[in-house]
Amino acid sequence: MNEIRIIQPIANHNFDADNRVLIPFRQYHKFGFMDHSQNVVVPAKYDFIIGDFDESNSLVRVGEACGRGYTRSNGEVQVYLNKSWGVLDSTGTLIVNCEYESVLISDDQQFITLQHREKGYTLIDRNGNTIIPYGVYS
Repeated sequence: MNEIRIIQPIANHNFDADNRVLIPFRQYHKFGFMDHSQNVVVPAKYDFIIGDFDESNSLVRVGEACGRGYTRSNGEVQVYLNKSWGVLDSTGTLIVNCEYESVLISDDQQFITLQHREKGYTLIDRNGNTIIPYGVYS
């Protein structure tokens, strides 16, 4: 049950009891983050979020819906809805742009595995330094 979050009007939220560094909110079907003073740190622009800013070193995956067109065997173009993922740090800074098919964050929040649609996989640290470059592993 600890993973369940209740979405409620801002007037009903107890900001003093909320221990998260940044608090997610939803506005017009998009997600953003605010601080305990109810200042918007990250505007509501993401379609998906995975994770919470439980600690000052937390990283959270954020995603955007995007359409991708593919030519079918009959020559017609079919558009599919995909997700592109990125990573925010607890200051609200986007440290990885939303352009990846998959993003995995290590348990200690220090390393990020990125899967790019064309380039393949890479491993970076939370500062963006490449640990394993694209093309080494598939």
